[in-house]
Amino acid sequence: MSIDRNTANTNSTNSLNTIQANADSNFIASVDAQIQNAISLGQFEITAVTNNAVNLNYIYNYYANLGYEVYFPDYQNQNGAQLPSIIQQPQNFFGANWVAFWNGLISLNLVQNPARLTINWSSYEPPVNAQEPV
Repeated sequence: MSIDRNTANTNSTNSLNTIQANADSNFIASVDAQIQNAISLGQFEITAVTNNAVNLNYIYNYYANLGYEVYFPDYQNQNGAQLPSIIQQPQNFFGANWVAFWNGLISLNLVQNPARLTINWSSYEPPVNAQEPV
């Protein structure tokens, strides 16, 4: 017996949400283990690679809300090469890419899986024996 379109869509969405939730928890557990290992080695940063099922927005917000500095080193590699300029501003899209930009075919804020995610927890503190300027 066939199911209607709305039921199929709901079932697929629920399955996708379950897959992403599991992937997110597995990724967080792995990254947390990496952070603990890096701390024990006296490091202040780790880089992890996501898989296709991880929700990048959720992972970014999760660690950013914990106070970590989070960034994607692959952003420029994924978005810069196909653009006419490394600086990604609308005024740089004159010519062939102008229409594509305004039709929404060029995204300025897009990172896709798999992507490297770097998490940093260092904070600047002056040296212990720092002297006042004269």
